[in-house]
Amino acid sequence: MASASVQQRLTFPVRKSYPRSVKAKENISTCEVKICSSPKRKLFTEGHVESSPEKRKKDVNASPSTLLSGLKVTTKKLTPVQLFPPNVNSYKLARRALHSGMPERLQCREKEVSTLNEFLQKTIKKNKPGSLYISGPPGTGKTASLTKVLEKIDNKECEHVWINCMALKSTSAIYEEIGRGFNIKFPNTVERAMQSSLEELFTSKGKMLLVILDELDQLSSKYQSTLYSLFEYPALEGSRLVLVGISNALDLTDRLLPRLQAKLMAKSRPQLLNFAPYTKQQLVTIINERLSEACTESNEVVIKPAAVQLLSVKIASVAGDARKALDIARRAIDIAEGEARKQTTLRATSDDGSNPNSPRKNRPGAPVKCVDPVLIMKVFNQVYGSYVTSDQISGSNDDGFPVQQKLLLCALLVFTKFSKQREPTVGKMHGVYGQICKRRNITPVDQSEFWSLCELLESRGFLNVKKNKSEVRMSKVSLRVDEQEISSVLQDKTLVASIMDEARTLKL
Repeated sequence: MASASVQQRLTFPVRKSYPRSVKAKENISTCEVKICSSPKRKLFTEGHVESSPEKRKKDVNASPSTLLSGLKVTTKKLTPVQLFPPNVNSYKLARRALHSGMPERLQCREKEVSTLNEFLQKTIKKNKPGSLYISGPPGTGKTASLTKVLEKIDNKECEHVWINCMALKSTSAIYEEIGRGFNIKFPNTVERAMQSSLEELFTSKGKMLLVILDELDQLSSKYQSTLYSLFEYPALEGSRLVLVGISNALDLTDRLLPRLQAKLMAKSRPQLLNFAPYTKQQLVTIINERLSEACTESNEVVIKPAAVQLLSVKIASVAGDARKALDIARRAIDIAEGEARKQTTLRATSDDGSNPNSPRKNRPGAPVKCVDPVLIMKVFNQVYGSYVTSDQISGSNDDGFPVQQKLLLCALLVFTKFSKQREPTVGKMHGVYGQICKRRNITPVDQSEFWSLCELLESRGFLNVKKNKSEVRMSKVSLRVDEQEISSVLQDKTLVASIMDEARTLKL
């Protein structure tokens, strides 16, 4: 009798791995497995039932490839999407409309334009000499109004020459510029000889001559001889000269030309026309008029009405300068456009039935980021306030200083630290500035442009300028900020340090 661990031999089918071309029934063979005849094993062997050939065939045919071939896939039409760049066309149109050049329509200066028309009608149209003195702060429309009126003057009625006195190297150079404008060749460049030649020109027969002197106060000298002679030309017997002077000084004829007022008869004295600073409502009208031109091509609102109101209030309280208002608005648009360019929008291209292959100009873009009052205030502080203060408020570290302005501030800083003159003249400071530029192979600007840079930095709150009544180059300049603030503002400690190191070798 065999023991309880006697092994029994059982057979059951085992599937071998063959290629699929082999029939299923050939895949079945037998394999011997020894199973202990223990109670647990016995339960397993007794419960095992051998599957039928049909069931085995069905199991074999249920392979993954067979199951996949029987799947029914239903596709759903998906809406294509695309990343679109922001639409910055509205910013370009608004920036172009807010230019500081000659507008198509001159707003809020109807009364002044009418006065200019009347003056030119009674002089040029009637062949009578005369002089007009136009005064007013910068950016109040003096030059723009006169240019607009001159467009209606026929060249057959008069010859005219426009001279910017800021570009003159000396006060006596004005005679040479007038002669060049009327194609007059002087026998020599002596001032007295040039005055006599111009006197002959103005009293000779011919059509009327119109001379426009912009920035007239730049001709101021110790004895005002140049201004006296210029305003006396229209009072000469048989003169055909019409003289128009434009200046920022409101009382030039009373303060600098007392002898002229006493010498000339009442009919020969210059007519005065003052351009007052723009009010808040006038600035709102000017900016909205410009923006409406941009809205005709684009329906997007670039500057919020509240931002326009804030900008107008701030500019009207400071100077009433329309050019400053337009410049600040353009700068704010530049910042808003820069932030908008960083955005992209994921949008459907054909959810409304449009053609996905349509041109880019018809595709939607990111929404326009409007200029708000916060941004206007930030730019306003940068222009009229201290850059240090505005950077602390806004956290901006943008380098907004050109190289020439940096060198000008450094030149003044050299005077402040290494010279007894805390308030150097513009002429001396221009000389030190030229030395600094030469050592860095940078072309310096001339004295007239250097003076413009001083005025610009004064408007930004970095300088104090005490204008000299006789000559501009004798005007005194002083710093309103210290060295630490300048280094922080310029964000170029290497440049400041190098200039300070070589300061003792400069000719102060």
